[in-house]
Amino acid sequence: MTDVIKIPFAFIAPYPGSAELSPQLDRFIGEPCLACFVQSPNWVSKMPLNASYCLDAVDTSEGPVFMFVWRRAHSFVFVLADALDERLWTLFTQWERRGSYVSHMGLSGFAHIHEYQIQDMGAFVYLRAAAGKRDGSQFRKSVDEILHKNLLRTHAAELLSGDGWEHAIEEIVVEANVLDFDINGAELVHTRPSVSASSLSASTLH
Repeated sequence: MTDVIKIPFAFIAPYPGSAELSPQLDRFIGEPCLACFVQSPNWVSKMPLNASYCLDAVDTSEGPVFMFVWRRAHSFVFVLADALDERLWTLFTQWERRGSYVSHMGLSGFAHIHEYQIQDMGAFVYLRAAAGKRDGSQFRKSVDEILHKNLLRTHAAELLSGDGWEHAIEEIVVEANVLDFDINGAELVHTRPSVSASSLSASTLH
């Protein structure tokens, strides 16, 4: 059984560009990029990434938590964000104006870099409207609840069940990052990209 072993912090940093992907993503240089980190060898592979991607939210006793979700086969990466943090929705407003954004998924020695299309965010209007109505300590309690109750593995199993997954829930590989807007001065490491600059669409599960 592979559980969430450690929770690294995801952060937002200006996209520095990449010689390997230039000029496909050069228009994003200086734009806010979502940086996260994974450890599972299931994500270490050659091009392409071949991972599905969606936006979702999960409720906890302390309030909702927004999730960026990547899936490759039975492996999942969740980036948890405070759904009631106004900075999250300011970021999405900026991304929506452009219509897409770049994510940098760092692994040991290289990275998956992709452009993601911003689709209809209507399913999250209720979260955006409630932004600013709790403090960071409540979000931390929400994250603790999610991990303590193993909600990410349960959520991953629900997503897999729609595809006819018939194996044990223990076989699901789950990794999580927590998006921290208070990490200042962070820079993306110029690592060797492992994927092309193809554009993927985000879907919602609501």
